[in-house]
Amino acid sequence: MDNNCDFDMRQYPFDVQKCQTTFAIDGNSRLLTQILKGNLSYDGPDNIASYLFENISYINPDQENRIVYEIKLGRRILSEVLTTILTTILLLMVTLSMLSSNRK
Repeated sequence: MDNNCDFDMRQYPFDVQKCQTTFAIDGNSRLLTQILKGNLSYDGPDNIASYLFENISYINPDQENRIVYEIKLGRRILSEVLTTILTTILLLMVTLSMLSSNRK
């Protein structure tokens, strides 16, 4: 099993992350085992750390004994705005008000 998940944060907080998971059989086990495509579902929580599980889909790499699935993770925009942007604005307002009160 191989899991590739490179997070691209350039569009934060509007970013969507795509992670690929590969299930493969290597070596002598290929002679005794066959991988069949089937339905894959995610039964865990929708909220994973700061990400929101969006969907899981099958990707066909046109190779035998290999199945690749892609998992999409997004963010809860309102949560990100309230916890990062709003907090930053409030801290900036407090700082500016303290600076202006010190001048008087």
